[in-house]
Amino acid sequence: MKDTLKSLLRTSVIILIIGIILVCVLLRVSFDKISSMILDGINKTGELIDISADGLNIGDYIVIEDGTIKIGGKTVEFGSGITDGSSDGSLGEALDNTDFAQNRYTFASDVNRALDIDIHNCDLIVATADDLPDNSIVVDVFESDDYKYEFTTVDNTLCVTDSQAAPEQHTLNIFGFTINLGAKEKAPVYTGLVMVVYLPDDFGGEISLKTTNGDIKAGGLSIDENLTLETNNGIIELSDSDAYSISALTSSGRIAFDRLSAIDIEVETSDAGITLTDLTIKRLTANTSNGPIDFSGLLGEKFEFTTSDGNISGSIDSQESLFSIITEADGGSCSPKSNENDRAQYQLTAKTSDGDINIRFAN
Repeated sequence: MKDTLKSLLRTSVIILIIGIILVCVLLRVSFDKISSMILDGINKTGELIDISADGLNIGDYIVIEDGTIKIGGKTVEFGSGITDGSSDGSLGEALDNTDFAQNRYTFASDVNRALDIDIHNCDLIVATADDLPDNSIVVDVFESDDYKYEFTTVDNTLCVTDSQAAPEQHTLNIFGFTINLGAKEKAPVYTGLVMVVYLPDDFGGEISLKTTNGDIKAGGLSIDENLTLETNNGIIELSDSDAYSISALTSSGRIAFDRLSAIDIEVETSDAGITLTDLTIKRLTANTSNGPIDFSGLLGEKFEFTTSDGNISGSIDSQESLFSIITEADGGSCSPKSNENDRAQYQLTAKTSDGDINIRFAN
């Protein structure tokens, strides 16, 4: 009798344990299903919004040439706003079917010690102009009732940001499990936007330019401080400028520097090439992956070039005998060969994989 009771008790305990396990599994599956449904509902965003019917990217119409902004081949003249060089005038007319309009903001010249721009989904174009009203800073943007920029002055620095507040994050706690439900509301994504900034000729303060999903084009700048350019999924172009130091960082976008002077220049990208022309520097660092590094007319003391799946080629305006040289090309050829010299005045380092190195010295 006792053996029978023990057997029944043992069986009951086993069944209970199996039942608990099955219930836990069902609860977990149900929890995952419910949380997935909640996430699907909360994370929904509006469709991608183009600000023009034909998907126009206004930034593509704007170039910096000889340090000045040209649109449609014509130099910007104040009073006419942003123009495409045609008889129709304003590029804003391309936005007739939308709620976006071109707005111009002017800031007093005493707000010129520094410039800090941090925006999203927007091309960013910055250059100097000699015909600014009252030698002020002028900013042209495209805005709607729902999409605006915020301009503030902090410690004599003009700061430009998106005015939309960051979406509030929400979490859900069930049975001790915490799950991130994402943003309650997500701002729509805009394309084709551009911000154009005109600086006085004597603007000499620090400049920091940051955008996402947009290009950065700048030129004609002469500052005594640092110049920082940062984006992703966009190109960076800088020409006819000098600064104490220059840094450029992007991903999936090429970098092109032309006619620059600085103590330090640092450029980094991936899945794209780097082009450097006529640079006068003390130290230069250029890094990329899956792209080439091409240069010419470099004058400096220390050079570092690094890439993968790409060639490194160009010319340095100096004597090879002045350099301690390290060159490495896995699976490729190197010219010049490594020649380390602790007594050398200058340094050159070039490394690549699945590519060739071909660096020439002008003297």
